[in-house]
This record gives sequence, C-alpha cells and structure tokens, in this order.
Amino acid sequence: MMDIVLTAVIVGGITATVVVVAVAGLVPRKSCPQCSTVLPRIRKPVSKREAMLGGWHCPNCNAKIARNGSLVSG
Repeated sequence: MMDIVLTAVIVGGITATVVVVAVAGLVPRKSCPQCSTVLPRIRKPVSKREAMLGGWHCPNCNAKIARNGSLVSG
C-alpha cells in the first residue's frame, strides 16, 4: 500500500514540474517599454516593491516596469 502512495506522489510531482516548465516556456516574454530590451524570464527583485508586487528593473536603461509591462512612475 505504501509503495502505491509513494509512486503516486513521485509521478504527481514530476508531472506538475513538467507542466509548470511547459507553461512558463509558452508565456511570451515582455520587453522594456522605454528601450525595447527583452526582459529576463526569471527575475531577481531589486526592491521591496518588486518583491511584493512583481515587475522588473530593465538591465539596459534601469526603468521600473510593472507586472503588466507598463512603466512605473516614481
């Protein structure tokens, strides 16, 4: 009985990982609205605002970009 449960957990975990990676690969990448630089898929927050609300810092022009791809004022 325990072998069946363990096998189900392992198969479920592998399936979930494959689905998450596939969906992440299908989402189009955003670009900076100021300089058109393509933003990285995996972001490293540089401020508390980015960590809490999402968004990016453009590596090229240092613009603050919201999760929806628009410029953040201020």
